[in-house]
Amino acid sequence: SASAPPDIPPLSFMIVPMTDLVMFAGLFGAAIYYRKRPAHHKRLMLLTVINFLPPAIARIPIESLQAFGPLYFFGVPTVLLIGLLIYDTWRNRKLDRVFLVGSIILIASYPIRLIVMGTSGWLNFASWITSWAT
Repeated sequence: SASAPPDIPPLSFMIVPMTDLVMFAGLFGAAIYYRKRPAHHKRLMLLTVINFLPPAIARIPIESLQAFGPLYFFGVPTVLLIGLLIYDTWRNRKLDRVFLVGSIILIASYPIRLIVMGTSGWLNFASWITSWAT
């Protein structure tokens, strides 16, 4: 892929946008499911948006920040989510479990992507998926 960083093989990097799509579908689907419960719906829609922050953050042209790599572009949304969880819990005087679970799943997806991206299983899957395009 032309959008893969120069030091990461495109098939390995493909896990990042693929996971973004899966996370979007899951979070958005959950938000639709909870559409009649506004508190959960709003928080899930917020998570849906935060899911797409890492690519935007990674493209900010500040080399000193980009040098931190995944720690930077996955770290900023993680810190933001933790801050939002704390603020939301403080403001409402209770922890919203749907928001907590969605946040944990999103945050956990970041290191999982990095762990799985170089495995033979992922590379075989990515090769199989891209073979359809030829």
